[in-house]
Amino acid sequence: MRTRAGVIIIREGKMLLMRRAHAGREYYILPGGTIEKGETPEAAAVRELKEETGLDIMLAKKLFEHDVAPDAGSKYDKQYYFLAGSVQGEPILGGEEASITVEGNSYELHWLPLEDLPSTEIYHPATKALLLKALGLDH
Repeated sequence: MRTRAGVIIIREGKMLLMRRAHAGREYYILPGGTIEKGETPEAAAVRELKEETGLDIMLAKKLFEHDVAPDAGSKYDKQYYFLAGSVQGEPILGGEEASITVEGNSYELHWLPLEDLPSTEIYHPATKALLLKALGLDH
């Protein structure tokens, strides 16, 4: 079973996302990644965010978790998402995402206004639905 931990960072009415361009498609993902063996979801969330954005964070709380259906197209079976409390630094793309970014396969950090979340393609659809509900934007 592969599990993922992600972080929601909200600053000045905007949320930090990764804009992903791949195979002629553009969509957004929440920063985060694979939980390593022996690692808690919380520790993985903090580590992954540091690797991908350079930001140092403290988590405020778990917003939601969910199991992903095997036929849903995700490489993860279970996902955990946390709201960041304190955030230090300015985000700069790093880690694997920076090293594999080329034309036609790219990652870019992006501050998206919260009011745009409902109409924005966020991968995975189940994650987006739970995110909108957790943030009270599912009306």
